[in-house]
Amino acid sequence: MDTHLIEALKWLENKTRTIYSQEEFSWGEIVSLGLHEVHSRKDIDSSKYVLIHKGKITEIDPSTLMQYVGRSEICFSNDVYIVLRIFDISEKGDSIKSFFYNMADCLHVDSTPSKAIHRMCQYIGEKTVLTETFFGRKIFLDSMDISLTPHIMAEGRWEPWVTTFLQKNLKKGDVFFDIGANCGFYTLLAAHIVGEQGFVLGAEPQIALHSRLIKSVAVNGFSGFVEVANVALGDERKEVHINKIGDYVGSATLLDVEGSHRSERVNVTTMPLLIQDVERKFKRKVSPNFIKIDVEGYEINVWKGMRNWLKEQEGLTIVMEFSPIAYKEMGQDPHSFVGEILEAGFSINRLLHNGTEVHFSSSSVDDVISSGDYVDLILRRQ
Repeated sequence: MDTHLIEALKWLENKTRTIYSQEEFSWGEIVSLGLHEVHSRKDIDSSKYVLIHKGKITEIDPSTLMQYVGRSEICFSNDVYIVLRIFDISEKGDSIKSFFYNMADCLHVDSTPSKAIHRMCQYIGEKTVLTETFFGRKIFLDSMDISLTPHIMAEGRWEPWVTTFLQKNLKKGDVFFDIGANCGFYTLLAAHIVGEQGFVLGAEPQIALHSRLIKSVAVNGFSGFVEVANVALGDERKEVHINKIGDYVGSATLLDVEGSHRSERVNVTTMPLLIQDVERKFKRKVSPNFIKIDVEGYEINVWKGMRNWLKEQEGLTIVMEFSPIAYKEMGQDPHSFVGEILEAGFSINRLLHNGTEVHFSSSSVDDVISSGDYVDLILRRQ
């Protein structure tokens, strides 16, 4: 390590009492120094200190620098390095956070990196829009959808709290399963992060969404390590009808719901059977260490279908939508579901919209029911 870097790290150590890695860093990326570790990341919400090599600043994505405009101050500098103190916005309201999200999106890296452009959104026919995510990947969307499409077209992102969690926790080489992939936003985000060293599976039963997702995967060059399966997951292999609610394409469900006037015949399979199919196709072992489950109230059925398979899995993180009201309407017990998750050796936290996590247990279920809403849970097992 050069003396200037040592000087900067010693200053930070005195300020934050952080244990630092002694490895050399890639200065083409900003290095955020958090409370517990040194790592490269570009998340907006919670960075505390940012260490920048002055001579490498032109190699940093301008949109990354823009994330810190208006909420940072220079707290240390020498001839080579500068340290910015970033004010935490994780506890701020969505209106403030959206300002910084949109600011980060207003720049694009090309031959003129300081040039501001608008997000590309192009209607290409057949109820399909082509646009771009905040992480620079193209995505095909249903132009008639009023759930996900407007947000991704306008902001390039969906559910910032889940998105940020995946950015912080997924890493290159991971195996990610997106159960209930919908338009494939998280499938593409995961593929962008894990790269060719990893593997991604997006499972989406609706034919139109599945078709668009295949195109999104292909246009981004992900086809070699991303599988898009046209199935729903449940507790057994069968055929059922998925019910659609108006133009809320993202809310199609296998449950019987009031106001559903359209349905589609779809195939249901279980997690272990799906993995067998994928392994046969790709001629390789596929063992996920990260799973996202968002199946509009069908989560307990998905869990039942992978109950025995889970016993053999280690080092697994699951991001799951938890909808206790829907479970009760199906005659299922959400309290027992939480108990079964705990008995399987998983810890459970609730992921709040500000990106923080709080402990969740069976006693927390009634609060969710009283709110009339659903929550996102983080399940972890070492």
